[in-house]
Amino acid sequence: VEATAKWIQTHVAPTVPHGPLTTEEAACFHGGVSWEATGLDFKKRDAVVVADVLDAPFPPPPELLAELRENLPRLVTEAPPTHSEPLVEAVAEARGVDPSRILCSSGSSSLLFSLLPRLLDANSRVLLLRPTYGEYEHVLRHVVGCHVDYFDVHPDTLELDAAALATVAPRYDAVFLVNPNSPTGKHCADLGAFIDKIKGSNTWAWVDETYIDYVADVTPTATVSLEPKAGPNLYVLKSLSKVVGLSGLRAAYVVGDVDPYRRFVPPWAVPLPAQLAAVRALTDHDEYYRAARAEVCTARAELERDVATAIPDAKVHEGCANFFLVDLPAGISATDVVERCRELGVYLRAVGDDRIRVAVRNDSDNKRIALALLEVCGEEDARRVA
Repeated sequence: VEATAKWIQTHVAPTVPHGPLTTEEAACFHGGVSWEATGLDFKKRDAVVVADVLDAPFPPPPELLAELRENLPRLVTEAPPTHSEPLVEAVAEARGVDPSRILCSSGSSSLLFSLLPRLLDANSRVLLLRPTYGEYEHVLRHVVGCHVDYFDVHPDTLELDAAALATVAPRYDAVFLVNPNSPTGKHCADLGAFIDKIKGSNTWAWVDETYIDYVADVTPTATVSLEPKAGPNLYVLKSLSKVVGLSGLRAAYVVGDVDPYRRFVPPWAVPLPAQLAAVRALTDHDEYYRAARAEVCTARAELERDVATAIPDAKVHEGCANFFLVDLPAGISATDVVERCRELGVYLRAVGDDRIRVAVRNDSDNKRIALALLEVCGEEDARRVA
């Protein structure tokens, strides 16, 4: 008991009391700062490297794009199936889950805003992985208004200790995890055992598996995704933005005991172009997407090596999806690095003031990322020495 208490003091951090929201806190900060520079001018966007968001660096397959072009007039003038019935059917078939447990909406954020205020209230106590996708903290603290404590990943390896998590989880109403985690790029293979341990307790888990297909491609899916375990104590969220290249169309789903919450997702939530593209991606083009994700992983490993060469004193954490995290050398500010790289047309994401997250793009963009970091961090290093 004493050892457990000491561990909790070291690894679990409580919520900091919060007053009225500032303008900045009224909405979660996301990447995508490049839109401020380019607007909707795609020629301008071609001139910059957008590596501060985690959109897939590959397009949908040519056949799918051709089908969208052929039917575009009808896709923009006809209302979609009311509750995304074709998409629910496609998810159920592709993922092997009961369609009655599937709820679709226009992106993962839409599901967070629709469901979490109904699953929780101001009296709820939840445990949130740290660092992780910022929308969770925003919705839990500033929309639901519940009590949030933080479970830190290992400071050196960025790994999640699922066994330790299981010892503290029963103290909370819910636990929120992203696996693979963003921004760390780490996958925890032990979450299935964690879910089994809390089964039957008063604690439920929400696991965001947006990037899981990058792992499932090289491991039997049944041993990777938690979707088959979804039920009374587990909700599994999947975005279709990052693994099948549909960020601009907005489609996602959650698996679990969702029937009580269907009424909180509006009708026609997933636009018709998104429903068509997502259904085709799930049913017709698996081989294409597996090959595309494999190329991303190869490119990520090369970019990790190039960044390590560009910043010799940095620690580059190996990722498993389309991004990775970099610990900058002591004395070099992540904010300064990100701002200087923007001046070179390269958009990256600061994580705190000593880390940056790098998204994998195409080959030419990846080279620009490495060169920008070489130039900027070389300057910062010179200033530090001076």
